[in-house]
Amino acid sequence: MKRFDDLEQVADYFMEDGATIETVRQLVDALVVLGKNHKVYAYHDDFMGLNIDLPDEFLRMYISDLGEDEFGNEIVRVLEEANTIVNLYERNLSEYDDDYIREDRQSRGDDLDD
Repeated sequence: MKRFDDLEQVADYFMEDGATIETVRQLVDALVVLGKNHKVYAYHDDFMGLNIDLPDEFLRMYISDLGEDEFGNEIVRVLEEANTIVNLYERNLSEYDDDYIREDRQSRGDDLDD
């Protein structure tokens, strides 16, 4: 189970796949995209309001410029979402999970042939 302790670790996770993550907004956008994966979304959708709920000043900041005392609550919120989203995304699915995800997608009107 992955455990991120700071936003730089989360950014590094996405940059392993070639993403460019410099600002908090880029990081949040990457989390939202990953969160919309069916493996995650069926179990967790609290991330959907991150871009709206977080202050624009925080979202514009470069991750490398964030101080530990500045935006503490916002950093904690992003870390909580990152830890939840990444762990749901990376886990191995059971047969029960496959069925649950299929039912969730059907309830939202998704095309299961995607």
